[in-house]
Amino acid sequence: MPPSRMHKCSVGRGLIVEGTVMADVEVRGAVIGLRSVIGAGTTINDSVLMGNDYYGTENNDGKRIPPGIGRNCHIEKAIIDKNVSIGDNCYVSPEGKTDGDFSLFCIRDGVIVIPKGTIIAAGTTL
Repeated sequence: MPPSRMHKCSVGRGLIVEGTVMADVEVRGAVIGLRSVIGAGTTINDSVLMGNDYYGTENNDGKRIPPGIGRNCHIEKAIIDKNVSIGDNCYVSPEGKTDGDFSLFCIRDGVIVIPKGTIIAAGTTL
């Protein structure tokens, strides 16, 4: 794997794995998995991102969002499984929600879990 590429990022209590690409991202208390691509302006707190099996260019047919996290997203208390695509300006947090199963995610013990391969459109609030 290539080394991680980070530009103007702030990381505190975080673990960044090989192949990660991110710029102008804030990470606090999180694990960022293999081949994660994270857009500028994103904040990730107390979360685990499993990463991706491939970079977005390999399977992107131009109709779907490539795997990774878009620009200006906020992710908090989340477990995001492999190959998840999250569009720009999304908000992902379990705050104010009860445990249960929903169409794009589930919540267990105050943690929001997004299953493998899920696609979340830009501007979505979970």
